[in-house]
Amino acid sequence: MKVIVTGGSGFIGGRIVRRLLENGHEVHVLGRTKPKEETGFVFHQVDLAKETIPEAVCKDASACFHIAAKAGIWGSASSYHAANVLATRRVLDVCRAQGEQGPRQAVRGHRPSHERGSDLPRQDRRSDRADG
Repeated sequence: MKVIVTGGSGFIGGRIVRRLLENGHEVHVLGRTKPKEETGFVFHQVDLAKETIPEAVCKDASACFHIAAKAGIWGSASSYHAANVLATRRVLDVCRAQGEQGPRQAVRGHRPSHERGSDLPRQDRRSDRADG
């Protein structure tokens, strides 16, 4: 099965890629930076904050793991919007445009590393939670 992974050269995406390859899938990784090693997958250099995924990449794909994201607390609001909101929209748009020949499943897999309006580090906020 052909599977697309955005952010596949990152920490989480890299593990997804490795597991997909171990299970015999054809994996296409999209990212801004070419990984140090390209073992067993096809890499497509695309900055999703600025560029659309080439439609040919999505053709005949069964699934898309959209793991690419801008995390952390440094950068402008517009850079986060472009890298997270616009990039996600681009991924979904190109998948939809493929219709029956494109991915039938899309998985979005990131969580913001901070919450808007909070100046407490994550571990301090956890101690305030009722469940733990």
